[in-house]
Amino acid sequence: MRLIDALGAIMGTIKAASVAAVAADTAVVVAISPNNVLRAGDGTSVAKVQLASVRPALADLSQTVSLSGNLGITTTLTHNSAATTNATIVKASAGTMVSLNASNIGAASAALKLHNKASPPTVGTDVPVLTIIIPPGATVSLDFGVLGRVFTTGIAFAITNLAADSDATAIAAGQVKLFGSYA
Repeated sequence: MRLIDALGAIMGTIKAASVAAVAADTAVVVAISPNNVLRAGDGTSVAKVQLASVRPALADLSQTVSLSGNLGITTTLTHNSAATTNATIVKASAGTMVSLNASNIGAASAALKLHNKASPPTVGTDVPVLTIIIPPGATVSLDFGVLGRVFTTGIAFAITNLAADSDATAIAAGQVKLFGSYA
């Protein structure tokens, strides 16, 4: 990986703290936690790192570095609603929602309910972590920023007619369309 300054200039290289340093080593050695990686929309990532060792010329650098690699790769989410509550599992393990667009062509509002679950939610019983109201004839676009919205267990959703956590009213087929990205 490369160490890049705030202006985008390459300052050096980065290697994992688990790799032994050698006398002629000019690399910055860091310990990177996957929990500290920030994903940017351009496919790059930024991480706050713990500097394990550093050559003298780089000793005054901030502890935020830009990383090039595949840490910013996301998976696309698409969904066209069925005439149900659309209880759906997106990712059956911890993940991060990066962006989400929801459009509603129906005559009534719809409620998109995001759940921190590794299985489809039990609609009307499971409490969502986030409820997004989609007005009729509108599109709601959410960008969860460089950190994304973290789901520690899994990413799941349901779409109902009303916003109440206890609502289990089905929406119409094709009423709501989702498009988003997650990691």
